[in-house]
Amino acid sequence: MESAGSREAERHTAMPADPSGAEPTTALTPAFPVAPTPPLPSAITIPEYRTVQLVDIEEPTIRRAGDLVYAILNAVGIVFLLLIAVYGRETAAGVTEDMLGAVENSPLELLMLPIALVEGLVAFGVPVAVTVSLILKQYWRTILRAATAGVLGVALALLSIELIGLLPLSNPLRLGMTLVGLSLVPPLSSFTTALSAFLTAVGKASNASAVRWSWYALLFVLVLAVLQSDLNIVGATASLLLGRMVGYLTRWTIGVHSTRANGAALIAGLRRAGLDPERVVRTGAGPGEPRAWRITSTAPVGYNAQAHVDGATRARHEQISPDPQPIDEETFRLMGSRQGPPNSLPRSYAVWSGNERSDVTVLDDDRQVVGFLANLWERIRIQGTDPRVSPGMRENAERAVLMTYAARAAGVRTPEILGFAQIADSVILVERHIPGGRHLTQFDDLPVEVLDQLWVQLRDAHDHGIAHRSLTAEHIVIDEDEAPWIVGWSDGEITASSLSRRMDLTQMICLLAGQFGTQRALASANRNLTEAQLASIAPLLQRVTLPAATRDVVPKSTLSELREALTNLIPEADSELLPLQRFAPKTIVPVSLLLIAIFIVLGTLNFEDVVASFKQANPWWLLAAFGAGLTTYVGAALGLVAFTVEKLSVWRTTLVELAAAIVSIVAPAGVGPAAVEIRYLNKQGVSAPISVATVSLTAVSRGVGTVLLLALVTFASGRGGSITLPSTALLIGIGLVIVIVGILAAIPAIRTWAWAKIEPVFKQIWPRIVWVLGNPKRLLVGLAGSVIMTVGYVAAFGLTLNAFGYTLPLAVLAITYLASNAAGAIVPTPAGIGAVELALTSGLTVAGVPASVALSATLLFRVLTLWARVPLGWLSLRHLQKHDVL
Repeated sequence: MESAGSREAERHTAMPADPSGAEPTTALTPAFPVAPTPPLPSAITIPEYRTVQLVDIEEPTIRRAGDLVYAILNAVGIVFLLLIAVYGRETAAGVTEDMLGAVENSPLELLMLPIALVEGLVAFGVPVAVTVSLILKQYWRTILRAATAGVLGVALALLSIELIGLLPLSNPLRLGMTLVGLSLVPPLSSFTTALSAFLTAVGKASNASAVRWSWYALLFVLVLAVLQSDLNIVGATASLLLGRMVGYLTRWTIGVHSTRANGAALIAGLRRAGLDPERVVRTGAGPGEPRAWRITSTAPVGYNAQAHVDGATRARHEQISPDPQPIDEETFRLMGSRQGPPNSLPRSYAVWSGNERSDVTVLDDDRQVVGFLANLWERIRIQGTDPRVSPGMRENAERAVLMTYAARAAGVRTPEILGFAQIADSVILVERHIPGGRHLTQFDDLPVEVLDQLWVQLRDAHDHGIAHRSLTAEHIVIDEDEAPWIVGWSDGEITASSLSRRMDLTQMICLLAGQFGTQRALASANRNLTEAQLASIAPLLQRVTLPAATRDVVPKSTLSELREALTNLIPEADSELLPLQRFAPKTIVPVSLLLIAIFIVLGTLNFEDVVASFKQANPWWLLAAFGAGLTTYVGAALGLVAFTVEKLSVWRTTLVELAAAIVSIVAPAGVGPAAVEIRYLNKQGVSAPISVATVSLTAVSRGVGTVLLLALVTFASGRGGSITLPSTALLIGIGLVIVIVGILAAIPAIRTWAWAKIEPVFKQIWPRIVWVLGNPKRLLVGLAGSVIMTVGYVAAFGLTLNAFGYTLPLAVLAITYLASNAAGAIVPTPAGIGAVELALTSGLTVAGVPASVALSATLLFRVLTLWARVPLGWLSLRHLQKHDVL
């Protein structure tokens, strides 16, 4: 039996004494066993280091795409400020008065120091403080870049001041930039522009508080100048934006220091991602000559590994030296194995650890803005899709990993993610290498089984709700066993919509057609897709659905061949293209000019006169105009009935044209009604190709009928109304047009381009033209329908104008309406909204109608012939759908 003394001694032995002298507490025995504490290291040891051969492209400086984007945004901001100076001068003055009112009788009045003294202190102190911080860090290139930007900022500000000074004192722009109360001030501050450009060009290079506090000082001086009425608020803000624009342009032109993971940082990142590399080779093109280095790295392997070594010890062991051995031909071949422009793809490397190879993708933070803007543009331009829009590098990397895991879980053959790491301003993704992998473009032919397996892989992804969204030759890899792999899922989509999956099918068939021919691509798709899936591809065979890399290798003729072959294979397939684009890039300029014109026109109108004109309108004339507008549907129906071989009901066709009124307000001009007509003809048993040809011929006949009616009216009136041109000028103009057309027609490339535009429509309508010419009665009925349409619109336009007490000669009225209608067809807005209103208002004004009356008549005419028809169109559409006509 143990004694009490022995137990007490044991207790004191088990529990170390508290150095504070406090009485130790009794230890409680846990109810469950406790894991043993791991032993602490006895001493800090230096980890094993590795010497790595790195073959890469040196990038000491880079051009950040974000700098150019920010420069453009600042330029847009300056234009917006100039518009405020011209049209919103009173608003800017009100903001300045509010600022002054907030400062008066407040403690902030103590900060109202002499502006000249503060400017002098800031102008001297800011450049000195920032330059000293840069010298201490030996950022000589940044100093040169900042000084260049400052000089350019001063020069541009002084030049702008001189140009504004050349304007008359009464010019709205000059007043808006210089007027403060009743006194005039300089339009810009060259001091602000120079410092803003200087600090912007420095950027984050110094990573010090000197730059941040310099910005605070500059903004303080700027606000002080506005509060003391030494600068106009518009001029002050424009000075700041002008400097930032110059700074960003200087950064983009000269370049900035690269913060990407390169050299030793890249090797450290690879080790952090779990690799112990021995050889690293850049794959793909780059903006420079390849070089080889020997890098000795002591970076830990893995995220949880710790390097028990201080910075000085690591610095002694991490050494970089040029590799004395020349780069062999195999390495050069590997570096050129990846296709695509240097800046369009992320960096990629082949990494060897022992005899095992891994493929590494490096996402750089400065390059993410390009992908962000591309996805944002796609979301704005294309309807029905929901592309990922994320400017963050980490978010993009996480999404790429998530999509790869989801694709592998769906059974798709795609490389496994082995590791990832973030270092510097880059994220590193490590994938398992595909043995003997070659991209699709490296094959002239592939067995049928391989092509079928590609469709099987894509079907597996779609069956699990996953879409790739960016199928290019770069993303199709064939391994040494001729098994296909689908890679590059970073732009993919989980829970993908039907449209996204259809776009995948379209991209795959176009990719195969461009590489192996239309017939092989269509045959492989026919073996692996259902009839419904094949039919769903035809409306999407357009360039907008293809990635840029695929558009470069798949010509438009291939898309036409595929669409025609699908229509022949499946007659039920809709050959009419699905309207995916909200607008095309080539339409941005005319739409922008249209908006500017509308802004200018509205700025010159007196809206009190417009309201007064509305109140004076005669409702009975407006009712008559509405009735005249309805006759246009009868004319449209007559044309469609006349040019269709199958017998159609005129009344039912009129209801179809009325139902198209709803579609016309949401689809580009002419597109919506044509789609409704094609759908109607298909329901009446007309095949898809014949429907498209009939509708196209009807549209052409309407244009011909309009031109004939205009010539008839002009001839009958004896002149083109009150708008006349001198005969000499008219003859010169006609002669110039004929000469220009003749010169252009003599150039083979232009002839080929013009015929390529006309040929598809011509081939569609030519058989119908031959048939119509053999039926003169139908031809006359069709032209009569076109004339009824034009007469109905012109009559409605004239009656609306008559409601305001104004009349115009018939020829002038017809010319004004037809010109506005042509403008609406050119600008791709629904029903020509905006363009038609501007053209009608301008035409009436030129013809002598007061601007207020012209705008009022135009708006009411558009309401009567466009918006007021929507309820009738909705009722017609419901009736036709109920009877299975549409």
